[in-house]
Amino acid sequence: MPVYAHNWPAFRIWRATWRQWRYVSLGMAGATRAGLDWAQVESVMRMQRILPRQRTAICEALAEMETAALEVLSKR
Repeated sequence: MPVYAHNWPAFRIWRATWRQWRYVSLGMAGATRAGLDWAQVESVMRMQRILPRQRTAICEALAEMETAALEVLSKR
């Protein structure tokens, strides 16, 4: 599936952080994903030299991707 050019910066960060989830304990039922570990996202953006002025837009796009991923993963 192609990625539009204007989405590429966010996709690059998503690809680098999609395994960086925070989990919440459900007690005896185990644990579930609560969302991305945003400290790791920030770290990856700094390592990939994303300019500070671009980070807000990337975080907004990542939040949308996070919500969609959580919906899909919760159905498993």
